Amino acid sequence: MNKLEPGMVLYLYSTEIKKILGKAEILSVEELDIDKMVEKYQTRLFLNEFEIAEYKSFGQNKWREKSRSKKVLVLVLKNIKKYNIPQNFSKRVNVSGFYMKI
Repeated sequence: MNKLEPGMVLYLYSTEIKKILGKAEILSVEELDIDKMVEKYQTRLFLNEFEIAEYKSFGQNKWREKSRSKKVLVLVLKNIKKYNIPQNFSKRVNVSGFYMKI
């Protein structure tokens, strides 16, 4: 298993408090350039306009052409559940996360 697919469960983890805050089912997975993502999902995004603009400009340097569009992974979630009490998790989770079998 090496990619996210519809039907998988995504656990929402806080690196700040090192606990699982909730979970959601993945409804769809897409890789889009940023402008197409904004056009398609508009107000359904959890990012604000400033965060989107910041992400678009991030990493544009000598080795990356400015005209090359950046792709982002877009997950549409359903059955989102926030836990009343954040759950402990025995493993350390980095920003890229990890896959696990339950």
